[in-house]
Amino acid sequence: MNGATRTLAFLSIAISALGACGPGRGAERARPIGEDPLALLPSGTDALVDIDVTQLRDWAPARRLLDLLPPAARADLAALGFDPLDDVDALWIALDRLGTPEQTSTLLLETQLPVAKLARALGPSPTVTDWRGVAIHETVPGSIDPDRALARITPKYVCMGSRANVRRVLDLARGEGASLRDDKRLMHAYGRAPTAKSGRPAIIAGVAFDDPLRERLRKEDLPLGEAEELSLAFAIGDGFDLGAIAFFRGPAEAGDALKEAKRRLDSALRSTAVRLLQLRPLLDPIVFVQREYKVHLAYRLAGKPLDRMLTRLESLQPAQPPPDKATPSTQRATAP
Repeated sequence: MNGATRTLAFLSIAISALGACGPGRGAERARPIGEDPLALLPSGTDALVDIDVTQLRDWAPARRLLDLLPPAARADLAALGFDPLDDVDALWIALDRLGTPEQTSTLLLETQLPVAKLARALGPSPTVTDWRGVAIHETVPGSIDPDRALARITPKYVCMGSRANVRRVLDLARGEGASLRDDKRLMHAYGRAPTAKSGRPAIIAGVAFDDPLRERLRKEDLPLGEAEELSLAFAIGDGFDLGAIAFFRGPAEAGDALKEAKRRLDSALRSTAVRLLQLRPLLDPIVFVQREYKVHLAYRLAGKPLDRMLTRLESLQPAQPPPDKATPSTQRATAP
């Protein structure tokens, strides 16, 4: 990956994944079984991303940011069979076995789209099986990803994931089994995510690091190779506020991470790519602060600088072919 690509990747990851840094959110009000999305996701999860899509839908830069994703990422979104902004109201992504070849994801969607339309993401002619009276659509043998399935869990939620996890989610909707809320470290990271100035951030995320993930980060020379937990928040309005808190074993480890973060930022600011792409004004507002065993990141980009950044990045994009007529419609559908 060359310098320019590294810089663009850094910006893309930061803007897409990360709230001024404030105290964590308080305990959430318990909801009945079947209505609490976090209680519907299975335990054994390393990372959780919670996206309030209704906020992003009304935020003009969101569509432009999606269009700036690399072609492979846009192809993955198209293969989902639905428009990520128009067809979904909320999305929860649970990731497990991070840093290993066996990494998997389980998606919980708040949507009224018919399951038959969502099943297009499973490839041609998915099979339909029954699990305790609920129809599960599954990929057929020989598919690129042969272990994917989806089912409507409640009138409000649809789950997409492995066959086993979709069945686990259906069981959790009946009050059976261990849910993500039993993953104490992950819930701690999620609950400590920075808050927004008003309302909730559009994106909240938490990561609980284990040895395979830390080893993968060290091997790839990526940050946070010594972290224990990570909390993220992305709040929108006139521009956006990006906040993150990385938790370490102690102040010494946090201090080392702070030095490394500042070194990497300084290296980026001095790079030829940043100079040629005129990105320094966009990176200057990034702030790192250590507080005992934690390192905080805060970054605010107001509306006009954000628009200039997007315009600049759009000018560097190769021309795109016109949308395929088979691309999912932006017209919102209703469940049968």
